[in-house]
Amino acid sequence: MMQNGSKEHSLRILFLTHAIPRFAGDRVTVFVRSLARAFKQRGHDLVVMAPFHPELDVAYQRSLYTFESFHYFPVHRWERLGYSKGMSDGLHQNKRNFILGPFLILAGIVACCRLARRIKPDVIFANWGIPSGLFGAVASRVFGIPLVVTFPGADVKIISSGLFYRLAGRCVGRSAWALATNSSDLKESLVTSGLPEHKFHYVIYGADKSEFEPDPSLGRARRRKLGISADDIVIGSIGRFVAKKGFEYLVDSAKIVLDSSDNDQRVIFVLFGAGENESALRDQIRRLGLAERFLLPGPVPPETLRDAYNVFDIFVNPAVRKPIDGLNVVVVEAMACGKPIVATTVCGNDIVVRDGENGFLVPEQDHASLAKAILTLAGDGALRTRMGIASRQRFEREFTWERIVDTYCDLVNHTP
Repeated sequence: MMQNGSKEHSLRILFLTHAIPRFAGDRVTVFVRSLARAFKQRGHDLVVMAPFHPELDVAYQRSLYTFESFHYFPVHRWERLGYSKGMSDGLHQNKRNFILGPFLILAGIVACCRLARRIKPDVIFANWGIPSGLFGAVASRVFGIPLVVTFPGADVKIISSGLFYRLAGRCVGRSAWALATNSSDLKESLVTSGLPEHKFHYVIYGADKSEFEPDPSLGRARRRKLGISADDIVIGSIGRFVAKKGFEYLVDSAKIVLDSSDNDQRVIFVLFGAGENESALRDQIRRLGLAERFLLPGPVPPETLRDAYNVFDIFVNPAVRKPIDGLNVVVVEAMACGKPIVATTVCGNDIVVRDGENGFLVPEQDHASLAKAILTLAGDGALRTRMGIASRQRFEREFTWERIVDTYCDLVNHTP
């Protein structure tokens, strides 16, 4: 086996997921595709297995890695479970889960066991404890193959929602060699549900160090399109407009920041994204009289994400536990682009943000503390520069995809 993440010995990996970008331009769980490709780029023999979906482009998947899909219901156009549609709003399961879920679980277990028997992997890697972890747990028990399972967020909400799911989660936990999650909140919930605490490790989803990097020229060009001066201080974030992102607290903090800012330098807030809470956010911005200084330009196409991150002088992640969640990938991508971070202490932010080093950590749902941290950075250009450099350096040391893959491989090598 490999030692310390080197490529002395490649692993044959059966990579299980119920959500992956279905076609070339799909933005569903892009981080899962990135992780799979990173395993392959590090020299590992990878086979990816995912359930069928009517929009799944199998030829595209097989251009990236060895890929297998499976059917789980006779009417194939109904096979739409997973693919980021398991939770309707991050809080509640979609009703189709209860109808088609048992078919998916049974078919997935059978497909996983058949594939494991055929390819004889060194390790089974399951993204999400439910349902992929269940597929892997059975195959691991039957064939004695080491199992590593990640719990990135929505599956933790499901595991804690009822007796069947708690029992399923415990089965996964007992079968796995190692369990990975990306926030202490998620870990605590899973341990409360009966999963073994000693098996947990904090491993996040990373970012591509060449795709996301500091580039002031791109930032200036994007600012011009938004009507923002190169001298303005730009503060903001990127994400879906849903409750767990906490963007309403960012708007409230913006009122304090703008009322307190030095008129010698203009401060602008920019929030890229879209979602079900957009109307409420726009109403809040108008009500507080922030319309001219708080911009909502819409979602960012994937090919211009780096441009958007480079617009900011300060990146903010005001996430809240509604419900508990894992680390938002946007924080890591902003760090890769050399930005100082202001973030809440929940949802895994404390894994990547060191308070006072590459940003500030503040309590959740506390817009006054959020505003205070923003004002500290907005008023000190040297501090912003120093923290931005620290963000990029920490990212390169710990959070590139290469580092993440090596961490997972070390879990297999060093777990008894």
